[in-house]
Amino acid sequence: MSYPGLSLEGKVALVTGSSRGIGAALAIGLAQAGANVAVSDVPRQLDEARGVQSQIEGVDRKSATYELDVLNLANIRESVDAVVKDFGRLDILVNNA
Repeated sequence: MSYPGLSLEGKVALVTGSSRGIGAALAIGLAQAGANVAVSDVPRQLDEARGVQSQIEGVDRKSATYELDVLNLANIRESVDAVVKDFGRLDILVNNA
């Protein structure tokens, strides 16, 4: 799917709770609009999150999966730092979880 008039080319997005449902759809949609996407979820959902990562890579966007529990402040900081380290920046944050 394309999004005429909306280009996120070169942007980096982090979507929390992106292993399934609305979060997965948002992550894939951001990638289709041109963004590279950091997929994240709690440990028990990481296999599903990796599936979303594969779909994003299938539209020729960079993606990685991160363990991120939004109830754990230290984990949030670690995950955001890892995204910035891996992608070089963070432009878009979608708090879906």
